[in-house]
Amino acid sequence: MSTTTTTQPTSTSVTTLALAVAAGSQSGPPAPGGDKAASPATTAVLTDPQSSTNDELGIPDEHFLCMQMLDPGSVSAVGGVPAGNAIRRPVETNGGLTLTLSDDKKWENGQTVTVRFMGGSEFVRSKVKEYAVLWCQYASIQFQFVDEGDADIRVSFLNGGSHSKIGTDCLEVDDQDIPTMNFGWFDDQTSNAEFQRTTVHEFGHALGAHHEQNNPNLVVHWNKPVMYKYYLEHDHWDESTVDTNMFTPVIDADATAWDPLSIMHYKILPDFTFDHLSVPLNWVMSDQDKAFIKAMYPPTQGDKGYWLSSESGLFIQSSWSENIRYDRTYGKPPLLALGLNYLDAWHNPMGAYGIWLEAWAANNKRTMFDLHLQGYQVQNFGAGATWLEFDTATHPKVEVSTRGFSVDTPIPGQTWPIRFRHTYTAPPKVLVWLNSLAMGSGTASKCMGASVANVTATGCTVDITALNSDAVMFMGNLTYVVIPANTPNIQMGNVNAGVPGIGAVPGHFVTLQPQSNAIPVRFATAFSAPPKVFLALNALDYSRGDFVRLNAHVTDVSATGFTAHLDTWVESQMFGVTATWVAMM
Repeated sequence: MSTTTTTQPTSTSVTTLALAVAAGSQSGPPAPGGDKAASPATTAVLTDPQSSTNDELGIPDEHFLCMQMLDPGSVSAVGGVPAGNAIRRPVETNGGLTLTLSDDKKWENGQTVTVRFMGGSEFVRSKVKEYAVLWCQYASIQFQFVDEGDADIRVSFLNGGSHSKIGTDCLEVDDQDIPTMNFGWFDDQTSNAEFQRTTVHEFGHALGAHHEQNNPNLVVHWNKPVMYKYYLEHDHWDESTVDTNMFTPVIDADATAWDPLSIMHYKILPDFTFDHLSVPLNWVMSDQDKAFIKAMYPPTQGDKGYWLSSESGLFIQSSWSENIRYDRTYGKPPLLALGLNYLDAWHNPMGAYGIWLEAWAANNKRTMFDLHLQGYQVQNFGAGATWLEFDTATHPKVEVSTRGFSVDTPIPGQTWPIRFRHTYTAPPKVLVWLNSLAMGSGTASKCMGASVANVTATGCTVDITALNSDAVMFMGNLTYVVIPANTPNIQMGNVNAGVPGIGAVPGHFVTLQPQSNAIPVRFATAFSAPPKVFLALNALDYSRGDFVRLNAHVTDVSATGFTAHLDTWVESQMFGVTATWVAMM
């Protein structure tokens, strides 16, 4: 992680900002006895604080709290955080992970979030930096600490409570002299354990997490009179503040399981509930905290322009998901064109389909997108996809869209007339790739093709056809890309091994293709340097056997050309495959 050594900034009106900091924040543990700073008894250095337990730390259960001050409007009329501000369970959690987190307040996955200190000693700032990054071990987020200039998160050390804005609410504070997070009781005598507990708690808020006692799946009968008295005596909280901090649930039917060990949880004394439920003061992240934050900010893969399950180590699955981080930050989310480049499917004799694979992109942002591949009723040993991305500022007239069908009764094909959104001065280049397909098995061959025809300056037609009369198609989806003619530094063309569908033509003998097919390609005009080359499927023709295997990829890319490969392997019989390539600088 890239960090910048910090120095104490000038105290520009910081002392006047305590109320401004608190407004609209969610906060972390108030010091014991109300607003007085205090720390646990021990000051032992933790060599591995993440593996420590409360008992191992040997720290008394001091009363440290973080006053929760949600943004006005975040709390609904029925007394809860509305579902639009609530968590969504990622697919990867399978319902077993936890932590209440605002999905619409998340940072972009893989983002570097800048942090600037406003006050505090060099020692205190170093401890906040040390423990804030513990989240980065599990979340695909980086914190970059800067000395000056604008920052996403501004951290102050004003006397009183601790609190933080929730996730990207930090960005709603336009005035860079107003902090978005505060640590109210840190000083040079604070223990490492307390530095860790409160810093991790507050930066959990900064990543979008609410207090875990506000999880709607916590079912408990609160003894409110006892709690009102307790918090009034210890923290000078009125009943409204207690209600917000303890009894305001996140309203969401899809909320995950309640985690009593979460670092985001308040201590609950036995007298606080008629159920005698209690929660200890948690000093470290729970295992479920780590797992959930990883699922909400999953690891990112660099943008190679393709993804293969074989390279990820994920085999024999019905579905795959991968977060792809672009190799640059776009001004706006780029246009994405997705195509299949790898198939490894085995027909289950008890199923209805010989092959089923869908690829699609979701959550497309300026810095990343989520790639999904999914099969159904077939054994997918592997899958892969490639994609083109177009900067809308650089290529304002490029168009990307999809057409397709999904039916219960198989069809021989479908054609779609396309009217371009732009009127071009000449017929543009139009590329089509298959991105999803499902075909029958048994006596039916696996034969399908996507093509484009009748290209004019205003439109074209695209279609998906079965190619062979005995092919059975249940689903087909294509991506088409429209590129203005004479666009510099982009070339495209087709390569093939055999001729898909030729067996359906009377008098033609079908030749089984070899397992390895290397096709040399020479560019019409040499590039100034080796371009990026993308290759994806637009037609295939396989036998009636049980395996459909294809690896479409490129090697030996130079400024003048490359080698395209359309390969199959054991127990897969290929009659023909066609793929379209695109070379871009």
